[in-house]
Amino acid sequence: MERARHTVVYNELMQEHGTFFKHVMRKSIPYQELPDTFQEFSIHFYQLIVDRYDAQPELFASYGWLKTITHHFCISEIRKRQAKKNQVWENTTSEKVIIQETPVYDQEELIAELFEAVIGSVNKRDALVLKMKYCYDKPSKYISEKMGIKHVDVYIARIKERVRRQTGNVNLDDWLNSKS
Repeated sequence: MERARHTVVYNELMQEHGTFFKHVMRKSIPYQELPDTFQEFSIHFYQLIVDRYDAQPELFASYGWLKTITHHFCISEIRKRQAKKNQVWENTTSEKVIIQETPVYDQEELIAELFEAVIGSVNKRDALVLKMKYCYDKPSKYISEKMGIKHVDVYIARIKERVRRQTGNVNLDDWLNSKS
């Protein structure tokens, strides 16, 4: 008899608040995943009715509480999905370490590769400023006129600082100056 009463309460609450639950879920769950999530929420909500309705029936009349349980369920689902994505990434990704028997480093080739890496890590405008300064040996005044930058040296210093933060403690001045 108890189960039948819980089912009746569940059906009434879902009829009355079903669109409300979906509305709350739409804010955090992607549209494609909404039907599956709503079905899982329905199971969770029925279990809440079984567990708490007899002791605290007034909770199920409160929109604030219903919104809170819906929102917390969505957060829990997002965390579960993210954990699954991370697990898949860990299972499908491997690190490869390549060790040469006799490493030979050509200094100019290494500098060119580093410079290309720096150029690839900044936006087009910053890359053009660095190329003009270090590849084409253009003076700051020329760069200022062409690019519309008032303080070119400060601008370049900020680019270098940004790249240094991205790449670690690499002294860019040494190899950028050796590039020119």
